[in-house]
Amino acid sequence: MLEIKFNFIVKNGIFIGEYKGKLSNGITTIIGPSGCGKTTFLRCFSGDLTPFNGDIKLGEKILFSKTNRIDVPINKRNVSTVYQNHLLFPHMKVKNNIEYGYKIKNRPLRINTSEILHILKIEHLLNKFPHQLSGGEAQRVGLARAIFSNPDILLMDEPFTSLDYDTKGPILLYLKQLQKKLNIPFFFVTHSLEEMYYMSDQVILMNKGQIISVGNPDTIILNKIDGISNKISNYIHGEILSISDEKIAQIKIGNIELFAPVKLAQVGSNILVHFFANDVIISTSNMSNVSARNLIKGELIAYRYIDTSCLLTLLVQDIEIYVEITKFSMEKLSITIGNDLYMIIKSSSCNVVEY
Repeated sequence: MLEIKFNFIVKNGIFIGEYKGKLSNGITTIIGPSGCGKTTFLRCFSGDLTPFNGDIKLGEKILFSKTNRIDVPINKRNVSTVYQNHLLFPHMKVKNNIEYGYKIKNRPLRINTSEILHILKIEHLLNKFPHQLSGGEAQRVGLARAIFSNPDILLMDEPFTSLDYDTKGPILLYLKQLQKKLNIPFFFVTHSLEEMYYMSDQVILMNKGQIISVGNPDTIILNKIDGISNKISNYIHGEILSISDEKIAQIKIGNIELFAPVKLAQVGSNILVHFFANDVIISTSNMSNVSARNLIKGELIAYRYIDTSCLLTLLVQDIEIYVEITKFSMEKLSITIGNDLYMIIKSSSCNVVEY
């Protein structure tokens, strides 16, 4: 567990807020609308911005204290930051960009080099220059460089905002795998509920320069704040069993099958199936006479109301699937925890992403 304490004011008068407690060595998502202070929060932790007043403490290490006149320099904080712009050196090959992170710190890595490259799927990119990379490839290389500096904490400032779902889905997966291997705190800034739900062990909710709440994703979602993207996504791991002439893939997900259109994926590929929570239709009975090809049975294990909507969590084997319906539908169906429900998901609502 990481003990964290902060209470500071920046020079423009924004009060970031006060929090003292413990966060796990997992992924903490900082969410809120644009301009609420998320980036300012990270900059104060990294040392890129000096607060006007207050204290910042991570574990036993005091990073900043106005009273005690402590302001640890950036290069002594052992914090790495990944930005939306990957900031790779254009004159260096990928291999040299990554190694630069290690050379400037010269500390033993927590996991070996080949494992980092393998998790991020960038082994084949080492001899390329940044201008030869796609957006997703460049972001993965930037993440590798940050990891190679062997930080005690990794900060990420909306690193995937410019990426589409095909590109972003696998990177989110790689990021979770990396965090488990490294076992260091990740602070992940976003204004997207779908990223918050998929990534978070805990969440810090910000609005208008202040911390509103700290908790788990289910708690935070009850705080309705304008400016937060409210689309919630599902990302489910699967394997392609077959592909029809119409480019519809038969996908094995545990002991169930799902059908979705594909573009370039091949039979045998490991993939992520992405679909939005509000693209799922719910039934209390097995409806065999429907045009949709995907009919999946799940158990309702949780739900919570959000304004006029209700977000359901259904368990299918060991997979949690989010479904968003209206409050009216929830009351009309009279469903409760433990009920078996049937999810109808149109193939056209699914997006297949290779990883």
